[in-house]
Amino acid sequence: MKEELKDESQNIFLQVEPLLDRNIMYSNWIGTDLTIDQIKEGGALILKQIAEHKTSFIMSDNRQLIGGWDMVVIDAWIADHWMPKVIEAGVKKFAHLLPNELFTELSAEFMKDNTEELEGDFKLRLFHSQEEAEKWLAE
Repeated sequence: MKEELKDESQNIFLQVEPLLDRNIMYSNWIGTDLTIDQIKEGGALILKQIAEHKTSFIMSDNRQLIGGWDMVVIDAWIADHWMPKVIEAGVKKFAHLLPNELFTELSAEFMKDNTEELEGDFKLRLFHSQEEAEKWLAE
């Protein structure tokens, strides 16, 4: 079942949907310059859905994001707090769909660099194509 999170203006900033036929937790991030609180709220929802549906893969779609986020604060939180919980929940692969927007892409590259030190067989890759991301997750 798809769940959505909205900001104080009632604009959707995240949609999370389990694609159980492919063992994927799909998250669609939407909006401009998301805050650390929105990222944390969204991260908690994704973890809840992973625990409920036992999916092994995440596809994080950032193609509808405009602007980056505070790379130092948010990416450090993702790498230090959220990603270890994702791995502990059993996620093996994380496909990150990039927008055609420089600052958001730089944020994603920074996040990828910060998660490369995590142990285990967890893999994170960056993509511009949903088709390529799905193909990699299915391998």
